[in-house]
Parts: sequence; structure tokens; C-alpha cells
Amino acid sequence: MIQDKKGNLWFGTDGAGVTKYDGKTFTNYTEIEGLSGNTILSIYEDVNDNMWFGTFGGGVSKYDGRNFTHFNSQTGFSDSPVWGIFQDQTGNIWFGTDGDGVFKYDEKTFARFSKSQGLSNDSVRSIFEDRLGNIWFGTYGGGACKFNGISFTNYTEKMVCVTTLFVTLSKIKMEICGLQHQWA
Repeated sequence: MIQDKKGNLWFGTDGAGVTKYDGKTFTNYTEIEGLSGNTILSIYEDVNDNMWFGTFGGGVSKYDGRNFTHFNSQTGFSDSPVWGIFQDQTGNIWFGTDGDGVFKYDEKTFARFSKSQGLSNDSVRSIFEDRLGNIWFGTYGGGACKFNGISFTNYTEKMVCVTTLFVTLSKIKMEICGLQHQWA
């Protein structure tokens, strides 16, 4: 669930698409209206006010307020569940998938990053950019991973016992073996 810049609330559902609440009216969008899948795992609003919906098995949908655009395996993306969506400061949209790694979209093409390129795990649940421009990934079973634009640095349980990575718009907080460290 998120609140967009206009104040609308967006709710992802398990099988019934996505619902927008404008303060007065609920509007539901499903595959019938153009959504690429009816189970919504992630929602994100980009800097151009487009809404992005990560689905369970249907790729991702971009909604510009009028039309849906689909991205899946037929368009160079993935059909894996999409758990995380994030836009970096240069405008790239990042997608964390369950099993296919991370995809970076530059409004033209997708680039895929996986374990073979150095990502700690191909199941990525959360994405965040720090103040230095590093992209951080919270993985399922592979700890945290930092991408500096060239290479990956992995912070796995074996290395530092990372148990939880908390990401907000203003800080990164990592719980390491019961101790908390925070980057502001």
C-alpha cells in the first residue's frame, strides 16, 4: 500500500488487482482493465507520476493514469514475482524479483543482474539508494548486497550475521547479530 503524490491510496490485493482510493471513491483495476496480473506484490510511483505494479507471475505493469503498459518475458523482463520496485536518482527503475535477480530499466531496455554477476541471491525483496548513489538490495536468504554501478559487495549472514535490513527514504538501518547500526 502506498499514497501517491496526489494523495490517493493504492492497495495491492491477492487476486483482485489493485484498488485506488481518492478519499471518496474506490476504483479497482484488474486484468480486465489492463493490469498484467491480479496478485499485486509491490507498488511504486516514479518521478513522472507513473504507477508501477509488481505482480505474482505476470511481470510488471506501468500505469500512466490512462493506460497500462506490460513488461514481462516477451519484452525482455521476467515473469517471476516482483517484490521490490525503486527509482534511482538518475531515473533508472529497479525491480527485485523472486528468483530472477534484479532488473534495471532505463526507459528503453532492461539489464539483468543475478548471482552470476555477483548478486548475493536471486530473490530480491527490497531496493534502496544511499546518498553516495550505491544501490542496496535486501535479499531472501542472501543478506544485503550493495551495487556501486560496477560491482557488488555482499553482506551475508556468514560475514556479518545480517538478520534484517530496514530501508526508509532517509536512512538505512541494519540489524547485525542483535546490534543495530544506522546510516543517516
